[in-house]
Amino acid sequence: MNTPVVVNEEEFEIAVEVIENEEGWEVDENAIIDPDGNIAVTTSEQGQGLVEWLALSGVIAFGVLVVFQIFGPAFIAAFNTYITDVLP
Repeated sequence: MNTPVVVNEEEFEIAVEVIENEEGWEVDENAIIDPDGNIAVTTSEQGQGLVEWLALSGVIAFGVLVVFQIFGPAFIAAFNTYITDVLP
């Protein structure tokens, strides 16, 4: 059997409308199989953007924490030195 081709829901619905009365084609709820055995499968892409956004936000937050952990003590020491030098 051949590797399935993944299509979005809009393309899948259009394909179902075009081939619904053709001989040899099998139409399932989320797959179309042509007479040669090729398969087109629909995917649900809804919500994937949110997951990607959350993952990217987590990576950025982790990077900020790592940078602060590395450079934070040096900034704090410099700030404390400056403040104590300015005090009368």
